[in-house]
Amino acid sequence: NWTSDPVGVVQTGWPIDDIGFIDDIDGDLTVTGNISGLTLTLGNEESAITTKLDWYEEGAFVPSVLGSAVGGTASYTTRVGVYTRIGNVVFFSCAVSFSSHTGAGTMYITGPAFSVVGTHKNICAISYADLTVGAGLQASSEVGSNGAGNSRLFISSDDPASGSRSLLNIEAAATIYISGQFFCA
Repeated sequence: NWTSDPVGVVQTGWPIDDIGFIDDIDGDLTVTGNISGLTLTLGNEESAITTKLDWYEEGAFVPSVLGSAVGGTASYTTRVGVYTRIGNVVFFSCAVSFSSHTGAGTMYITGPAFSVVGTHKNICAISYADLTVGAGLQASSEVGSNGAGNSRLFISSDDPASGSRSLLNIEAAATIYISGQFFCA
């Protein structure tokens, strides 16, 4: 077995045997290619192999509120979003607060730049919203691509009594916090 030198000497031409480390790695460990074990391969390229974790990515996005008929513009006081993609699942959270919106049609918020898989919708949690949804109704969000490629968060009103759901039209002002996940291509 080859072991790392605690002084930090760079070793090249590793033997095919196992690699062990005497101390924790402090700093970056750069690997060109894949890291493979007996049953799991870590890489950063898409693969159909079920034992390969083929994608891991963390990042941020800037959500925008748009109308489906007329995108419109708004004055934003908050626009933050973060995501983590593990394999084909994207976990995200975003907060947006706006006023003076000029859009028209169904309201949606732009999400992380990944294509949503299939035509199904993933219901996401709205932890806070000051929207006009109607007496006795609740607001929720669903993720879809609507044929646009990247993810979009559609805002809907839900009637707990009847189970009916309808997408909300854009409002002039609102604050919305959403978190959820979806499957991507």
